[in-house]
Parts: sequence; C-alpha cells; structure tokens
Amino acid sequence: ALKFFPLFYHQEYGLSDMAVCWIMAGYWVSTALGSYTAAFLSRIARRPVLVMGTQVIGASLMFLFVLTQPLFWNLTIFEFRPIVQNAHMALNTALTMEYALPQHRGKWASLGSLNRATFAGSAVVGGVLTDEYSFRVAFAVTGCILMC
Repeated sequence: ALKFFPLFYHQEYGLSDMAVCWIMAGYWVSTALGSYTAAFLSRIARRPVLVMGTQVIGASLMFLFVLTQPLFWNLTIFEFRPIVQNAHMALNTALTMEYALPQHRGKWASLGSLNRATFAGSAVVGGVLTDEYSFRVAFAVTGCILMC
C-alpha cells in the first residue's frame, strides 16, 4: 500500500508533487517516532501484548483511513498510523530472537525477511485492485491482510 499513497493523494485530492513529498517525509518521521515510542513502552508493557496491540490498532487505523474523506482528517490518520503500525517491527524481531533457540535464530530471521519481501511483491495485487476498483479498495484489502 505504501507505494500507492503518493498516487492516491495526487488523484483523490489533486495535491502537488511538493505537497506529496512533504506528506511522505512526515510518514517516515512518524515511523521513526513510533519505533522510539515502542522501545519506551516495551519497558512498561509486555512485548507480546505491545506487538499485538500495535498490529490491531494499526490495521484499524488503515480501515479508518479508507473511510475518511476530508483531507485534514485523512492526513492526520495517515501521519499517525505509522507511529502505531510500524512500531511493532523492531519489537517483533526482538521477540523472535528472545524466544528462538540460538541454533534456530538464523532460520527465524530469514523467515522474517521473506515476510517483508512478500509485501514488496504485493504491489502487483494492489495495482490490479486499484485499476479495477479504487485506491481505497486496495487499502481496505491491505487492512484485512494486516489483521491476519
């Protein structure tokens, strides 16, 4: 879905290239902020609970993003979502390394890489959904996948 957000803002709202660049820069700053926030919260809350909570809240925000029409609220959700959605990634890796036996950690790490690589290939599916239906349908399907 990430690859489609700039096109979405161009087509749905008619934003300029410069505006979209600033929006995407904010997305990456939000992602970094989310990682720091998750590291802080992992000292207070249990990591598995934090991972599951951020995953569910992040996917829920994706559905809210799909349903939100006014640009201000859409951008607010778009910039807030990576704080929650992407925060669990480092914690998930830490959990895997913590619970996997030392001789199996490489195998589990490679599965995590494979999982991230499959999301890169999902652009084809997202493109088909966007062409046949709309960006919002493609984002809704992404939200469904994130819930799994």
